[in-house]
Amino acid sequence: MELTLAPAESLVMQCLWESGADLTVYEITERLHEVYGKDYANNAVATFMTVLMKKGFVSRYKKHHSHQYHPEVTLDEFRNAQVNKMKNQWYHGSASGVLAALVETDDISPEDLQKIVAGWRAIVGQTTGLFKQSLQRAVPKYNGETGDPILYVEFQDFLGMNYVDNPEAKKELQDIIAARTGKSVEIHMLVANKHQHTNLAQITVDDALRENIHMDIVVEEDPDDES
Repeated sequence: MELTLAPAESLVMQCLWESGADLTVYEITERLHEVYGKDYANNAVATFMTVLMKKGFVSRYKKHHSHQYHPEVTLDEFRNAQVNKMKNQWYHGSASGVLAALVETDDISPEDLQKIVAGWRAIVGQTTGLFKQSLQRAVPKYNGETGDPILYVEFQDFLGMNYVDNPEAKKELQDIIAARTGKSVEIHMLVANKHQHTNLAQITVDDALRENIHMDIVVEEDPDDES
């Protein structure tokens, strides 16, 4: 079985993998909206699930008058399949070739920061607990004077002080960004009016979109994007 996903299918699978539980069409639709900002109709999601069942990615069973969908392919299995596909298609079966390519693209650029901001809502949606609540009110910024490739996360209330020097919170955010972009980003977490950085500028999502910046976690083009 070839493990390939269209963009919408990829998002659906992300919902199942991240939840760690079997979900109904309604629950997947809600998660697509809350985490990824996608407003798919229930019948569209039901169609995605039918396709995913045919591909062998999910199975379905009935519970309490509702159909539950269970992932039959794990995230690790899918990732390994994509790495193997890349290795065979582009690097003549060489694992070292893939690794070298990944290392070469590890440095983050100012454009990458725009991609991160464009996908900020989805990134925050993958964090947890009180950290997530603080990030929902935080503003991602960059140094508008130097253009240094550093992501500044500016918390807007005193609760953010809990995370300014919290290495676990920083690592959680870095890991999520790395998983979505393939890049390692330096992060400085600050509290508004409590820091000395006077040259920080906000990149709005609208700005990023006007620059045609995208932040996709998908592996194929989707000719029928319904977002």
